[in-house]
Amino acid sequence: MNKIVKVNKVNMKVELKNKKVIDVKIASLNFVPKVGMEVEVKGSGEKVVVTKATTKKAATKKTPTKKVTSKKAPVKKVAAKKATPIKKEEPNNIEGKKTEEVIVISLDKRYVSKATYLILCFFFGLIGLHKFYSGKVLLGVLYLFTGGLFGIGALVDFIRIIFKDSDENGHIII
Repeated sequence: MNKIVKVNKVNMKVELKNKKVIDVKIASLNFVPKVGMEVEVKGSGEKVVVTKATTKKAATKKTPTKKVTSKKAPVKKVAAKKATPIKKEEPNNIEGKKTEEVIVISLDKRYVSKATYLILCFFFGLIGLHKFYSGKVLLGVLYLFTGGLFGIGALVDFIRIIFKDSDENGHIII
């Protein structure tokens, strides 16, 4: 079974059965991850489905032995620009197993601290330090050689980030 080996405020590391370790964003999960927790991982690359592993309860004599079939609702597709997770829940079946899935879509975006980004942009925007901090190295080099796109680019970035909403941890997606 796959196990969570490390958890921080933004990401968690999951060790797969083949001893490979992958990163998963915590904001996309519908459960609270803890180190040592067993999870199921489906998919690979940019699209990964992470579910909390649940244990099956043995059926007792009081429960009927009829097979209950339910129609599964189709999973909604996420537009390419949105990175919101999709929840899919099925009702409890005879064994008492409840399944939940979260589809994570990575769009090469990065979570950064809003306060840190604003400070870097205000004091070092002309040399593009805030772009390097957010992982956009080529834009950072462009800002470095053009003086923050002649000051206009740094000013636009600063104003844009002031009005951008952050999550409960003070992070924004850049």
